[in-house]
Amino acid sequence: MKTNSFSTNAAFLETQKAVFTRLTEKYATDRKLEMDKLSEPVLWAKNPEDAKMLVKMMTLDENIKIDFLSDLTAYDNQDGEDGEGRFVMVYQLYSTVLHIRVRITCLVG
Repeated sequence: MKTNSFSTNAAFLETQKAVFTRLTEKYATDRKLEMDKLSEPVLWAKNPEDAKMLVKMMTLDENIKIDFLSDLTAYDNQDGEDGEGRFVMVYQLYSTVLHIRVRITCLVG
């Protein structure tokens, strides 16, 4: 079967949707979960310790298969658009098995 960018993108979106559903069921009961413009899930941790725990849990979750931290960064939330913390810490996670990305974000002082 010949694949093209449309079928590849459709498969990616289906996988992202399945991961989003899994995140909703398991991790978003008391956390904010949203989908960004690229159809990638963004899960807001309650605090830095929660963010670290989420990263660890996702590496053990057989339905998400996170195995690579592709980026760890932060941005200034001076305008308060994302909440009360001054900075937002961002873990960009990737699954080399499923080829999906998940972002965990957390407000910090």
